[in-house]
Amino acid sequence: MTVRVPDSGSAQAIAGLLGEARGSNGVVRFIVPLEGGGEAVVVAGRDFTLDGEVALRIERLAGEGNVDLSAQEAPRLALVG
Repeated sequence: MTVRVPDSGSAQAIAGLLGEARGSNGVVRFIVPLEGGGEAVVVAGRDFTLDGEVALRIERLAGEGNVDLSAQEAPRLALVG
């Protein structure tokens, strides 16, 4: 899940909501605006249970269209011999 966070207050509220969704292997990333312009990507964690209901609750805090819930790509492993 990727969440575009409009401000730091929203990030704290979303983090509190995510505290209830621990217990699996879902990754949550925040895209946070920087004061001087631009933005930073922050990994909030890799142990969340994510579904449409959690995404909807987060979207209510972050704003419509600011949450992207997608399947995580499996790691690509290479055999070295």
